[in-house]
Amino acid sequence: MKRSKPTKTYIQMKEGVWYAVQYDIELTECCHCGLVHRTYWKVEKGRIYWRAAVDHRATKMARRRMGVRIEKVPARPRGGA
Repeated sequence: MKRSKPTKTYIQMKEGVWYAVQYDIELTECCHCGLVHRTYWKVEKGRIYWRAAVDHRATKMARRRMGVRIEKVPARPRGGA
Protein backbone atom coordinates (compact mmCIF):
# COMPACT_ATOMS: atom_id res chain seq x y z
CA MET A 1 0.00 0.00 0.00
CA LYS A 2 1.41 3.38 -1.01
CA ARG A 3 1.48 6.03 1.69
CA SER A 4 0.03 9.45 1.04
CA LYS A 5 1.89 12.57 2.12
CA PRO A 6 0.87 14.13 5.43
CA THR A 7 -1.55 17.02 5.33
CA LYS A 8 -0.03 20.49 5.01
CA THR A 9 -2.30 21.90 7.72
CA TYR A 10 -2.90 20.67 11.23
CA ILE A 11 -6.14 19.24 12.51
CA GLN A 12 -6.87 21.37 15.57
CA MET A 13 -8.04 18.79 18.09
CA LYS A 14 -10.73 19.50 20.67
CA GLU A 15 -11.32 17.21 23.61
CA GLY A 16 -14.26 14.83 23.25
CA VAL A 17 -14.79 15.43 19.50
CA TRP A 18 -14.74 12.57 16.95
CA TYR A 19 -12.84 13.07 13.71
CA ALA A 20 -13.05 11.19 10.40
CA VAL A 21 -9.79 9.71 9.15
CA GLN A 22 -8.95 11.42 5.88
CA TYR A 23 -5.35 10.34 5.20
CA ASP A 24 -3.10 7.54 6.38
CA ILE A 25 -0.73 10.17 7.85
CA GLU A 26 -2.14 13.24 9.59
CA LEU A 27 -0.71 16.05 11.71
CA THR A 28 -2.68 16.84 14.85
CA GLU A 29 -2.04 19.77 17.17
CA CYS A 30 -3.04 19.88 20.84
CA CYS A 31 -5.48 22.67 21.61
CA HIS A 32 -3.61 23.93 24.70
CA CYS A 33 0.13 23.34 24.44
CA GLY A 34 0.76 23.17 20.68
CA LEU A 35 2.24 19.66 20.78
CA VAL A 36 2.08 18.27 17.23
CA HIS A 37 1.81 14.55 16.48
CA ARG A 38 2.30 12.83 13.17
CA THR A 39 -0.39 10.13 13.29
CA TYR A 40 -0.27 7.04 11.06
CA TRP A 41 -3.30 4.84 10.25
CA LYS A 42 -3.65 1.48 8.53
CA VAL A 43 -6.27 -1.23 8.13
CA GLU A 44 -5.28 -4.90 8.28
CA LYS A 45 -7.68 -7.83 8.30
CA GLY A 46 -10.64 -5.57 9.07
CA ARG A 47 -8.99 -3.84 12.05
CA ILE A 48 -7.86 -0.22 12.25
CA TYR A 49 -4.40 0.39 13.65
CA TRP A 50 -2.80 3.72 14.49
CA ARG A 51 0.41 5.04 15.93
CA ALA A 52 1.67 8.51 16.69
CA ALA A 53 5.03 10.23 17.04
CA VAL A 54 5.82 13.75 18.19
CA ASP A 55 6.92 16.03 15.36
CA HIS A 56 9.45 18.18 17.24
CA ARG A 57 9.99 20.69 14.42
CA ALA A 58 6.27 21.27 13.87
CA THR A 59 5.72 21.49 17.64
CA LYS A 60 8.38 24.18 17.95
CA MET A 61 6.80 26.20 15.13
CA ALA A 62 3.27 25.80 16.54
CA ARG A 63 4.34 26.87 20.02
CA ARG A 64 6.17 29.89 18.61
CA ARG A 65 3.01 30.83 16.64
CA MET A 66 0.80 30.41 19.74
CA GLY A 67 3.21 32.16 22.12
CA VAL A 68 3.56 29.04 24.29
CA ARG A 69 6.77 28.79 26.32
CA ILE A 70 7.78 25.54 27.97
CA GLU A 71 10.23 25.95 30.82
CA LYS A 72 12.00 23.28 32.81
CA VAL A 73 11.18 23.14 36.50
CA PRO A 74 14.36 23.24 38.59
CA ALA A 75 15.09 19.96 40.35
CA ARG A 76 14.61 19.86 44.10
CA PRO A 77 17.85 19.63 46.01
CA ARG A 78 18.49 16.19 47.45
CA GLY A 79 19.54 15.57 50.99
CA GLY A 80 18.32 15.85 54.52
CA ALA A 81 17.22 18.85 56.49
